[in-house]
Parts: sequence; structure tokens; C-alpha cells
Amino acid sequence: MLRRVLFGALIAFIMLATLLTVLLGTEPGTRWVIHQGSALAPGELRIEQVEGTLLRGVTLQGIRFEDESASAHLERLEIRINANALFLARLAITRLELHGLDLHTRPDPDPAPAEPFQIPEAIRLPLAIDLSPARFTDLRLSFGDAEPLVIHEIHLAASADRDAARIRTLTVDAADFDLDLSARAGLALPYPMQVELAWRVRLPEAAALGLDAEEANGRVRIEGDLERLTLSHGIEAPLRLSGE
Repeated sequence: MLRRVLFGALIAFIMLATLLTVLLGTEPGTRWVIHQGSALAPGELRIEQVEGTLLRGVTLQGIRFEDESASAHLERLEIRINANALFLARLAITRLELHGLDLHTRPDPDPAPAEPFQIPEAIRLPLAIDLSPARFTDLRLSFGDAEPLVIHEIHLAASADRDAARIRTLTVDAADFDLDLSARAGLALPYPMQVELAWRVRLPEAAALGLDAEEANGRVRIEGDLERLTLSHGIEAPLRLSGE
């Protein structure tokens, strides 16, 4: 009896491993999984081309999405994960590149009343997450009737485990400003955090003429927790100002 149970378990494991290999390790299986997933997305999601596999790395091209509140077109998305890390309960994303995002959002003509937000006692992640430097290029973000926000490039490296989330580096190179941020935050009350931000803004022509400078830059530091936060801000150019 025990032999039959062990043999049945072995057969089931082999069948499951074979199924996962076909779905995640072959291009037809990967295309099937992605298209099945896109059919479950809210709104209309279309993907023109899928190359590679979920195990070795996949590239999606010509992604279009539209619903009542937003429309988006993404030229290319590349993603690769370390499959071995999943056995250690870790999602390790070793490559994430996004290029050519054009996003338009539309205001809701009849917005529902916002529900009161309650901060959870803790955030529990099912897996630890490790994101190697990701790169996002050529982004154009339009919110309602406002002028589009043009971002040339974003670099992001981050991680999270059961205790804390960390942004090792986040740099933003936009048409009108640059940002360089690092941060760490606990994932349970009182949510201790530490944030360092360096910023640079291109000044409008009138301000640039009056201050005899083309840009302003400064630094922001936030430290503490939700019960007590300390914020210090210093402007380094064109004038030197600081405060807490």
C-alpha cells in the first residue's frame, strides 16, 4: 500500500514538473500563459508579440491597454527572473526593462466616495523580493488635461523581505527635473522609515533671468516613524536655505 502511494506521488510530481516545464520553459507555453493572463485583465489588453520564455527571460512588444479611466501603449517590456530563487521563497528579478510608455488617464465623471483608509498593523509579503537595477526609458504620462510629464529614463534597484522594504537607488531623469532617492521602511507599525532625496529642477525662463541661474537643487531627509517624523530640507542653489 505504501509503495503504491509513493509511486502515485512520484508520478504526480513528474507530471506537474513536466507541465510547468512546458508552460514556463517553452515559447508556446509562455505565449499561452501570457495570453490567458491578459484575458483576465480588466479592460482591453492586447500584446502583439511574445518572445522567449518565463524561465529564461521574456520580451513583450506592442502592448496596448484601455479601459474607462486610462489608455496606454508600451513599445517593449523585457523581464527575467532567477527561477532557482523561487525555491528559497524569493522573487529575484534580474532584468526588467521598459521602453516607450505612452499613458493617458481620464478623470472619472462620477467618482465613488473614497472609503476611509486604515493603516494595517503589518504588511506580510508571501515572498521576499529582490529587484536588480531596472531601467525604464522614454515615458510620456498624461493626467487628464494637464501637460504631459516627459521622463527620459528611470533606474530602480529595490528589495523587500518580512521586516523591511528598501530602495537602494531610484534615479529619475525628466525633461524638467532630476531626482535621486534612497529609502528604507519597516513593514509593521509604527513603520519606521528613512528617506534621502536629492533633487534638481529646471527653472522657468522668468525665474532663471531673475535669479541668474538655469536650475535649482536641494536635498530632503525624512527620518522617524508614523508617530514622529522629522523632515529637513535644504536648498543649495541658486540660494542657500535650510529648515526642519
